[in-house]
Amino acid sequence: MHSTTTLPKIVLFLGAGASSVAGYHTFAGFPDLIFSDEIRNQERLGQLHSTTQTLLKDIEQSLHIVNKATTHDNFLWALNDYTRLWHVLRVDDVLRSRFLRSTIQWSEFAYFAQTVEDAIHDLTVTTVRHYSANKVKASRQPIDPNYDPMCELFEFYRLLAVRNNSQAPYLPVFTTNYDLLLEDLTAEFGHRSKPALKLVNGFAGCTQDEAIWNEQQYEAQPEGIHLYRLHGCVSWYWDSSEQTMLQYCRNEIPEHPLANLCAIYPGCDGSLGSNPHAYGFRKLNEMLLNCTVALFIGFSFRDNDVMHILLSANAQRKQPLQLIVVDPALTNKTVIERLHSSGLKTQHPVRRPEARNIHCINIQYGIDNFSEVISNVIDQTLKG
Repeated sequence: MHSTTTLPKIVLFLGAGASSVAGYHTFAGFPDLIFSDEIRNQERLGQLHSTTQTLLKDIEQSLHIVNKATTHDNFLWALNDYTRLWHVLRVDDVLRSRFLRSTIQWSEFAYFAQTVEDAIHDLTVTTVRHYSANKVKASRQPIDPNYDPMCELFEFYRLLAVRNNSQAPYLPVFTTNYDLLLEDLTAEFGHRSKPALKLVNGFAGCTQDEAIWNEQQYEAQPEGIHLYRLHGCVSWYWDSSEQTMLQYCRNEIPEHPLANLCAIYPGCDGSLGSNPHAYGFRKLNEMLLNCTVALFIGFSFRDNDVMHILLSANAQRKQPLQLIVVDPALTNKTVIERLHSSGLKTQHPVRRPEARNIHCINIQYGIDNFSEVISNVIDQTLKG
């Protein structure tokens, strides 16, 4: 654990919007990965099952009606509910006698259940293949407009690390994203920065094949960017025989069973209470208790597991936490409403940040002079 003299002033949290500059289809753009033949062909995402598309279109329409984001997790949660319903109907005598009395009814529901299973498979394959793509490496082409902005992204993270500690740059980064953008940015630009900045993600070599996750990687390397993945990653797989966490390189990802994928959903979400998920949440709590500023970039404030820790940590602090929120659309009012809603769903003592402690920056992250704009707000906030 970092001593109290080295605990950072600034903690960074990256949501889906923080990866969009690299070309990942996040948030509202996710349906394009499913329904656009052009994109699926470009990214070699494979063919959908013939029965899947209509069901997924229906779910998309349903999400629009109830004003929910059309993100992959909301698609998958809906499909998961249908799977649970089928399981209950099959094992519950009362429900089975009322709704599955005839062979025709049973066959129709069984067919629907198979369609749901196919849809889950299609979405999972799409998610893994899309988020495992190395967008940084692909942007090295001279005519690609994304390369320079991604270089600026890494420089911004380096400046935050230096702001925390000029002698030993250090930046704790928490994310619910599944992609490997930060690993790729560090591999491409980390050695160019002065001083050079390393990434620590719990695996020796960061993206080494078959590297076992170990929290001592963080303790042994107190400097650099410390990345904590709260919801897993497309390159994390459980070794069912050893019960250890392994991280495989992208080339090997298609060879491993999707059932062993270690992500909150659709992977092995049963691992939530164990490392590395639990370690990441413990570190998030530790940092939010001690930092001055929590910088949220592209985060929707919809993940209750994250919000509960934020609200609980804020309740324990002597001075309230300062939130800086970078998002094109979010306002103080929206953030407060979502924090309030999340606070109602926990039994732990919470304290919601007041409006004066929430600083929303309505810009597109990674575009134009984003670094200067955000840095100015950080400076003003730290001066208090």
